[in-house]
Amino acid sequence: DRLFFLKNVQGNEAIRKCCQDLVTETLTYQAFPEEVRSPRTRPRHISGLKEAVVIIGGTEKGRTNEIPAVFSNSITMACTAEPSVSSWVPLTRTKHDKIYKNTGFAVAVVGTSDIIVSGGKKSPEEVWLYQPELDSWS
Repeated sequence: DRLFFLKNVQGNEAIRKCCQDLVTETLTYQAFPEEVRSPRTRPRHISGLKEAVVIIGGTEKGRTNEIPAVFSNSITMACTAEPSVSSWVPLTRTKHDKIYKNTGFAVAVVGTSDIIVSGGKKSPEEVWLYQPELDSWS
């Protein structure tokens, strides 16, 4: 919105220096919306997609030296730029617990939502695909 732009973008000297043409175009568009035509100001189609932060696996240290670290095979998601404890939603758990036990793993997103997980150091040849729309591993 206009107040956010004025406070956080136009007021930031680094942004003004490196992106002066975009700052000027935005100010002109806000003052005269019918006068400015560019690819950045045309209406966009609604795609139904939204951005999300996804956490896959991880470890949680024990509170004391006597309590060992806990390994997680969960996949959780938050659909906000500033996630809080209550905004995380569990999606699923991997079917293959063994890849998370001190072995590491690699993750990639394919397309707009599919997640690929590789098996890590102990089983690098194993790869799994999670499709959130189907809630399915293959």
